[in-house]
Amino acid sequence: MPARIFLDSNILVYAFSETEPEKCRIARELWLLPEAWVSTQVLNEVANVLRRKFRLPFHQIGEVILEINRTLAVLTVDYDIIEKAITLAQRHPHSYFDALMLAAASHLECETLYSEDLQHQAKIQGVKIINPFISIA
Repeated sequence: MPARIFLDSNILVYAFSETEPEKCRIARELWLLPEAWVSTQVLNEVANVLRRKFRLPFHQIGEVILEINRTLAVLTVDYDIIEKAITLAQRHPHSYFDALMLAAASHLECETLYSEDLQHQAKIQGVKIINPFISIA
């Protein structure tokens, strides 16, 4: 059985990109992996970006979130994960929200967290961070 992976919100946003077709292709490939997970935090971040940056109406945002929820495993962030994130944020130079995502990935025992925003190849709490777009110049 393949190891679980965790997708950052930026990966999912690129899955809907019409201006960056190569990133869209890579993001969709990751999204379709059966071992891919996200958290409720990621769903919230995607909704926020779609509204703030892309100015999508809420009914479209709801459709996107529903599609993500139907096709990916979703972890509900609970108090234990929040507590772990606070500890991670104290020990590592990450924002609280990045630490929350790392805590969720670690909680799920994910092997890899795919993100464009975190340090490529870093390993935190047993989770390796990979920027899947690193080869795109």
